[in-house]
Amino acid sequence: MGRPACWFPAPGRCFSVVLAVFLLAIVPQTIAISCDCGNSPLVECVSTCAPNKTTSLSYVGNGGTIPQAIATLTKLQVVNLTHLELTGTLPEQLELRKLPALTTFVVNNNQLTGDLQILEGLEHALEGDKLLLPPLRLLSLSDNEFEGPIPAVLGSLSSLTSLMLGNNSKINGSLPASIGSLKQLTTLSMGNTYLEGTIPPSLGSLERLSKFSLFNNYLTGTVPGGTELNTVESSGGFCQMLQSVVDQNG
Repeated sequence: MGRPACWFPAPGRCFSVVLAVFLLAIVPQTIAISCDCGNSPLVECVSTCAPNKTTSLSYVGNGGTIPQAIATLTKLQVVNLTHLELTGTLPEQLELRKLPALTTFVVNNNQLTGDLQILEGLEHALEGDKLLLPPLRLLSLSDNEFEGPIPAVLGSLSSLTSLMLGNNSKINGSLPASIGSLKQLTTLSMGNTYLEGTIPPSLGSLERLSKFSLFNNYLTGTVPGGTELNTVESSGGFCQMLQSVVDQNG
């Protein structure tokens, strides 16, 4: 079967251009206060940042790990650490709930490892009976070496418009039904992981979803809206355009 007219490229392609446009859209009136790090590694860069002023962390030198001290930058709105050859894991003290202004967290195209369950710390962001979470709109962990199941708590990030976990071949388990609670979601990228089971019917309620990628997984069933798993077609109200969705599943 030939390439469909609405084709969504593999995760990572042209990502820098897309990210730049996205950031302009979500922070148009924000004056970013960035650390002037030059080519300094991330660890050195964070140590020079003003904890109560820094709103943007990006474009530092290559190599190293993500330091625990990043969690002290409580004014952060944008973390963009893509293509930096970073290794190690996400710091255990990097609880996104401690960054109440964070809208963008991008660490794609590195060599980061570790279990995604570290993100379950979000579940403890309670004030009384209220769950306090950052206003994340873009979360991208693509093209790394993360592993384990996708935490259901991601479905509580109600402001999320883009969730990108593709090209992490050790991510396994099922696709959480809670993802269907992300009513603002426009992009969901889970290609080249090891997801299995069926696609949850709750995804059928994501009316704004326009880019949905699940290639090279072990999923079965149908895409909510009636599209068979082994086809690539529009699926009515489920997406205005369903792009490179579910071909090449086992």
